[in-house]
Amino acid sequence: MRPVILMYHSVTDGEPSDPFGVSRKVFGDQISWLIDQDYQFMSLDTLVQSRKTGVFPKRRKQVFLTFDDGYNDFYINALPILLRHRLPATVFLVTEMLGQTSTWSSFGQEVPLMTEVEVHQVKDQGISLGSHTMTHVDLTTLGNEELGRQLVTSQITLSDFGETFFSLSYPWGRHTDREVAAVKAAGYKCAVTVGGSINYFRTDSFRLGRLAIHRDLDLEAFQRMIISHTWSQRIPAQFRTLVHRVREIVLPNR
Repeated sequence: MRPVILMYHSVTDGEPSDPFGVSRKVFGDQISWLIDQDYQFMSLDTLVQSRKTGVFPKRRKQVFLTFDDGYNDFYINALPILLRHRLPATVFLVTEMLGQTSTWSSFGQEVPLMTEVEVHQVKDQGISLGSHTMTHVDLTTLGNEELGRQLVTSQITLSDFGETFFSLSYPWGRHTDREVAAVKAAGYKCAVTVGGSINYFRTDSFRLGRLAIHRDLDLEAFQRMIISHTWSQRIPAQFRTLVHRVREIVLPNR
């Protein structure tokens, strides 16, 4: 089975205006369904460690929660649900813009970001902090010096908040081999992108794909997406097993 990394952004009080946001009710319903389906909620550092050692959790259905941008509504709406169920998660911060508003949305909205005080409280509650760079910049457009500064300085900020496992989310998912090399050189342990999927054995830890959660994804569609992603790798093996059993019945002596 494939582990599932989910990518959230804003979690709003009511119906979100941003197509990449979800309401608090929708988020709560999704979490409740995953719990009911016996998914094991895990942290990115556990994933990286498992890939390094080759020792994986016994429970096969695994999900990882990530939140890009560090919106203030994560603190208000998502955090209480995570704490109620004692779930791990990673929130990726735009470290030089804490307490300001987002300026990168193509939908014309500037949403408040968490303050330093709120980030400290989030970290104190056991939530992991990752980097979304200093200023939510497209890393592929930067020279080597500024690329290194964005990565190293944001990591220092995470360390100041008490973080010890350093992960990064590429803004807009944009990266090439150059950015991957720079992220590794800066001391990060993994990086996540947009779209795609991950496999325990073959996927680069610095190109981990995620499933995007958005406003138009109702609960039924969410369930279909998760089930399809989780079980897709098992279908060929199950089909081969079925064919083998049929052949044993129909052609027992061959």
